Amino acid sequence: MAEESYNTEIATLIPGVFDDVKIAADKIKQGVPVLVNVSRLTTEERLWALHFLNGVVYAMNGKSRDVGNKVFLFTPPNIEVNIEETP
Repeated sequence: MAEESYNTEIATLIPGVFDDVKIAADKIKQGVPVLVNVSRLTTEERLWALHFLNGVVYAMNGKSRDVGNKVFLFTPPNIEVNIEETP
């Protein structure tokens, strides 16, 4: 029986400028989920970054989630994320 291979890597990124966001896009395209903390970006760059990364995951049928405090999780289509909220 062949062993199944699972991707256990999650990349994290705290971009200082918009151009840094391309690193996250490349990771997502490689099938790696990415946590992005956009707190160091200006308000305008933050919007650009979120629109750009949402476009990347949309084109790949992936997903994005706001996990709080200016941190977002972007996942390729092969990754399932279950977030449980407590009362």
